[in-house]
Amino acid sequence: MFDYTEKRSSERFYLKASINYFQTGSENAFKAYIFNCSDNGIYFETGYPLKPGIDVIASGAENDKMFRINIKWCKRIGPEDKTIFGVGAQYCE
Repeated sequence: MFDYTEKRSSERFYLKASINYFQTGSENAFKAYIFNCSDNGIYFETGYPLKPGIDVIASGAENDKMFRINIKWCKRIGPEDKTIFGVGAQYCE
C-alpha cells in the first residue's frame, strides 16, 4: 500500500504565476510558472530540466523581487508531445 500521509512541514498555497529564473553565473533567463508555494519552498513547471542540488535565482514576472532557491527534485511531466518539467525547490536563507 502507498503512504499518502502529508510530509510537508508548512501549508501549501495554490496559485499560478509566472516567474523568470537563471542559474548562478548565467545571464540566460528562463520562464516558468509557479503552481504552489509555502513558507519553505515552491513548485514550478518549466521547459528545461534542472539538476537537483543547484541554486537558482528567481524573480517575479516584473523582476521586482529576487530570491534564491535550491532545486530538490525535477521530473518530466505532462504529455509525450511536450517537454515540461515539474520542479520542487526550497528557499535558501
